[in-house]
Amino acid sequence: GRPGIAEATRRKILDAARKHGYTPNPAARELMTGKSSCCGAVIPANSSVFFLDLFEELRKALRKRGLSLLIAPAAGAEESSAALREMAARRLRSIALVPPSDSYAIPSDIAKGRIFASLASPCKGALYIAPDEVRTGHDGASYLWSLGHREIAYITYKRDAKAIRDRRQGYEDFLLSNGGKTLVAIQPSQEEILALVQRGKASAILCHNDWLALNCLRAFEKAGIKVPDEISIMGVDDSPTFTALFPGLSTMAYPYASVAEAAASAMFGATESLPEIEPF
Repeated sequence: GRPGIAEATRRKILDAARKHGYTPNPAARELMTGKSSCCGAVIPANSSVFFLDLFEELRKALRKRGLSLLIAPAAGAEESSAALREMAARRLRSIALVPPSDSYAIPSDIAKGRIFASLASPCKGALYIAPDEVRTGHDGASYLWSLGHREIAYITYKRDAKAIRDRRQGYEDFLLSNGGKTLVAIQPSQEEILALVQRGKASAILCHNDWLALNCLRAFEKAGIKVPDEISIMGVDDSPTFTALFPGLSTMAYPYASVAEAAASAMFGATESLPEIEPF
């Protein structure tokens, strides 16, 4: 496509390329130009559909900017660091990751010279891009309260991560500021979930995400407890893949496209004017 090439010569070269099955080598082109059009992403090896849907939005946002996305799964800090080093060695333009923990740090030998964007959880050496998760928990509790519920339980995970802490904090802040009582259950069994209703401890349950909400639905279905007649359940995330499988779940929609746009802008290099992330 460069100028200055005779059309007959161009056709002859392209015909030969087709005949021999030649495809251009993007790595060689990037070495010649000094510019990479490929970005990387490191996601948990046991990714839920939430992360798959989030990084699909990131792929689309990068593609609009003429960039491609290479995704690598990693289990734990050691594999995450190995994947990041390999992507850095391949001279990828920028890298997004879901860190294995909030205490994780980008390896110091690759930290300089490219942009790292951290999604879902923060980590040292990366630009953290996420919605206001405290507001998420606050608004979920506020909605159930507006329906008349005063005994609202909250179900969450054991893992110590910022999003998990923040959503719980938002729930607790709302209830305590409105004279309510908090009831937090950490990864309860189905029997413990049933006890929340059977002992009159809760008329509504707010869950950290849709997977926990689904677990509640299954527990109540087995016990013959009707939702929402006898108990209200709300999840968080509204993953397109998840809701396609379980369309009846009440949930709060994670701003996938908005987070992806902000991450793509950062990875493209526009870190001074990132798009504002929409709330849930």
